[in-house]
Amino acid sequence: MSKQNTKTKIQEAFKSIICQQSTSKINVKIITEQAHIHRKTFYLHYTSIDDLYEDILQQLAQEYAEKVDQLTPPFSYYDLTRILFEYCDQNKVAEILFTDPRYSSLLSVLNAQNRNPQSSDRQSL
Repeated sequence: MSKQNTKTKIQEAFKSIICQQSTSKINVKIITEQAHIHRKTFYLHYTSIDDLYEDILQQLAQEYAEKVDQLTPPFSYYDLTRILFEYCDQNKVAEILFTDPRYSSLLSVLNAQNRNPQSSDRQSL
């Protein structure tokens, strides 16, 4: 199995698990069992669950940014909020991760970096 396929399996397992239980109850053992991989394989790709979370959050933020980029400037915070709520409504994983208090500091970083959505120099987490 390729390295990218394994990483995708880990991400998909995590996404599936967070839709079923609280993030505070998720551990590497649960993820590796769901992904049908060994614990060592998980650590070849991620240093921790937080590292995995950050990777997925970056993907979700990129998807949201692509939706925002489709808006015609000038647009309001109402437009941004509407797009965010529509995105979360269509993506349960995004809703769960964006609202999880355990990761509010990472979301704060995301918000600070995207404060000016019309800026062309958005950075990743």
